Amino acid sequence: MFYLIAAGQKLIINMWKEKSASPLHLLHAGFGVGSFIIPLVANPFLAIVADDTVNSTMTPNTTAPPTTTESDHEVYLRQSKIEYAYAIAAGIVVCVSVVFYIYQFVGQDPSTDTEQKNDDGGKPDENKSLSFREMINPATCAGGRCLYGLEIFVIVFLFFFQSTGGERVAGKFIRAFSIDYMHFSNDDGSYLNTVFWIAYTCGRLGGFVTANFLSIRVLVMIETGGCLAATFALMFLGTSGPLALWIILPCLALFIAPLFPSGIGWANYHINVTGLAISIFLLGGSVGGICYIKLIGFLYDNYGPKMYIYTLLGFGGGGVVIAGVMNIIGSQHGSRFEWDKRETNVPVTVDSKKQQVIEFDEVDEELRKKK
Repeated sequence: MFYLIAAGQKLIINMWKEKSASPLHLLHAGFGVGSFIIPLVANPFLAIVADDTVNSTMTPNTTAPPTTTESDHEVYLRQSKIEYAYAIAAGIVVCVSVVFYIYQFVGQDPSTDTEQKNDDGGKPDENKSLSFREMINPATCAGGRCLYGLEIFVIVFLFFFQSTGGERVAGKFIRAFSIDYMHFSNDDGSYLNTVFWIAYTCGRLGGFVTANFLSIRVLVMIETGGCLAATFALMFLGTSGPLALWIILPCLALFIAPLFPSGIGWANYHINVTGLAISIFLLGGSVGGICYIKLIGFLYDNYGPKMYIYTLLGFGGGGVVIAGVMNIIGSQHGSRFEWDKRETNVPVTVDSKKQQVIEFDEVDEELRKKK
């Protein structure tokens, strides 16, 4: 799965270049769609208990095995066949991956690559094979600026750490919080979880539209600012009643959803995002998800369900700070597409003048010899 995400993002960046922010949002909208469709696919294959006398709170997308004791044996009307649900999901992934193989073998024309190099004034192709030293060198992605490339790598790593961690907390514990603290029924908690993921998908589809009209720098600040505003509203109004939770949490999902694709789009705006760079960013998201889940699990068990709200508030505040630092660092050199054009055009002009001087010198030399 990790490699599929990296491959899909790199493919879009190669195809759309400076206009890749909008398609990236559409790509990641598939995650939200799968989040509420796959549980529906899995539901027919889950076990059915004849006497469901024990109600327990579970996090979304997980199914706890029924408990059995010496005095209370549960009777199953149907045994679990969850492996069929996994097989269906895996089959869909295999079918989709065929597209990547087709693109790899027939999607690139060598003659087109050669013409593109000539049109760019001999500028090296971004897709050329790199040595291991070039792959791990931040300067490779930042036009030879090692320190600038390292700064971008670190700050984007932290951005994905924060955004993915907050997303995991909001999505995984929403049902548990609504049942344990707000006393929702099990069905209402599940419905709230479904509404959250529908709003999440709408947020990424909305990012697909807004990325066409707004700068990626502005978009990142709007999204992180929206997360902070929603977590503040959750802090002061979210516990006032069930209606507030039904309104605020979907709003939070709308702003959390586009953070991940916007982070990739922001990085691509400032540096040449290679496959290794995408892997580093995804690693930041994975580490953030692990750390945040461990943190909320500890706080939830030891200090109560309301720590869900406090954790989300910390996520919102940290996201705004990191986004601000990102734009300050990015402003040092601006868009990579702008300085790519400057580096491409300036040497060509100088070389052409030198070539003209050389040609005139050769003509003068021939005239002198004739005289």
